[in-house]
Amino acid sequence: MPARWSPVDPSQSELEAFASDLRKLGRGKASVAYIADSEPRVSRAALYAALSGRRLPKRKTVSTLLRWWIPTPPVRTDGGEPDWEWIYGIKDSETAAVASNWMERHSALLDQRQAWPANRRAPVLIAVPPEQQRFIEKLRETLEKYNLLDGVWDWDDYEQEFATIVSAHNVERYLTGRAIPTDDTISRRLLYYVPDAQMGGVLFDLVRLAQDARRARVRSRRLARGTAT
Repeated sequence: MPARWSPVDPSQSELEAFASDLRKLGRGKASVAYIADSEPRVSRAALYAALSGRRLPKRKTVSTLLRWWIPTPPVRTDGGEPDWEWIYGIKDSETAAVASNWMERHSALLDQRQAWPANRRAPVLIAVPPEQQRFIEKLRETLEKYNLLDGVWDWDDYEQEFATIVSAHNVERYLTGRAIPTDDTISRRLLYYVPDAQMGGVLFDLVRLAQDARRARVRSRRLARGTAT
């Protein structure tokens, strides 16, 4: 975990209490950085965001942290099963009960989310940072090489038509810096037609550059907010 966490106040909201308790659960256990390096389905940024207390994390993000922090040894999955499925395979009843309680707590927050006040920070405008520009250049080079600049499509034998994997609109958003694809989108969608023999190096480079780009955008937003205040 980072040396300096932004403070959370459990008395302010159930969301901050959730993040605070999640931080306590992870003390002395596998670091967020180590988990991120071991789990290709979840980015490091998403794992840190789950502990920030500012927004409710996705199921798969919370599930990933819990798989590493509750059972001993941690539960590893191939990514193909539902986010909570691993809980039902825990043989120790006390450990299973702890994991189930976290699952139910997160589900309850999902149900309550619609009623939360909209107290999000106002958005700030930032230029595309150099790290994101490097990602864009590598992504463009890759898509050009495999003729995917107009989107990624696959033939659906059942429907007898092409199905969209990544739309041309989204490709354009990635290449203009308006969005950064998730690691999962890169590996399972954008690189859908990259031959297996070439996948390793291309995937590693793009995911690493995308993660650098996300961190740079977070840093740029913080600087912009600090300048605005």
